[in-house]
Amino acid sequence: ALQHAQEQLETSRVYDKEIETLRSQHNSLLKRAEEAEQCLRRYEEELQYKKEEYTQSMIKQSSTIEELQNQLISSHRDFDLAIERQKKSASEAEEARIFAEDLERSFNNLQRTVLRIQDKISSHNSPNPSPSKRVSFPGTSLSLSTYSDSDSNPQEN
Repeated sequence: ALQHAQEQLETSRVYDKEIETLRSQHNSLLKRAEEAEQCLRRYEEELQYKKEEYTQSMIKQSSTIEELQNQLISSHRDFDLAIERQKKSASEAEEARIFAEDLERSFNNLQRTVLRIQDKISSHNSPNPSPSKRVSFPGTSLSLSTYSDSDSNPQEN
């Protein structure tokens, strides 16, 4: 019975050592679990901070993008208006060119008419023409003098 009691005592000591080892391991694991939880909390806090930072950055970028889009739209609008003004200007310039050409043709026709009239007056003048009459053309620098038969010195302007 003594030997049996000694074996039980020895077994009890082995169990006590295993229990002590398991307690030590358990305490070590609890400590590591607590450290892991603290690390996880720090990581979650950092992640939350970065998430908020990212959200703020995205809000700013979104605002900047919207502002740039508005500037681009405004720029396109200004460009379209400038193109329209340029087209209108070109159209007005073309109309002015056509008007100037018409005016030049009218002036040339008028000048030819005046020259023909002067030629006819000169050819109909006799050696004793009568007093002259001055005819002017409003809006131009053209004028001409006509002479009657009693005038002796014909003049043309």
